[in-house]
Amino acid sequence: MRAVRVGPGSVAGSTALADWNRLSQAGDAEAAQGDWAGAWTNYEAAVRLAPSHAGLHFKLGQCALALNHLEVARDEFTRSRDLDTLPFRADSRLNAIIAATADVLPVRVSPFWMPSGPGAFERERDSRRGSLPTSTSI
Repeated sequence: MRAVRVGPGSVAGSTALADWNRLSQAGDAEAAQGDWAGAWTNYEAAVRLAPSHAGLHFKLGQCALALNHLEVARDEFTRSRDLDTLPFRADSRLNAIIAATADVLPVRVSPFWMPSGPGAFERERDSRRGSLPTSTSI
């Protein structure tokens, strides 16, 4: 069987693609039920099949945030943003340029890459509880 690429971060081969779909859908179903640890386990397995899939890293970030793992959530959201192929979003490199430029401007510019602004992770940490499964790599 010949491997096929279906887009950035995609999975090669029909068996791997079927596994990826199954894992991703199982994670979505668990997340919808509020089973963030179960969703994490499935998304983590799916991301092993497609390590550069931005959407999976975003979903891992959501799980980690819901489970009060701030550093992991920040890392996953950053990875998701940096892997995103949409040209209108600023990646880490561009955000660093913007921040360096803002430092020399007479007007202070606040960080804007986080939808909820500064302190979003800390606010979420205080409002959510949970833990990741012990078998996870984080």
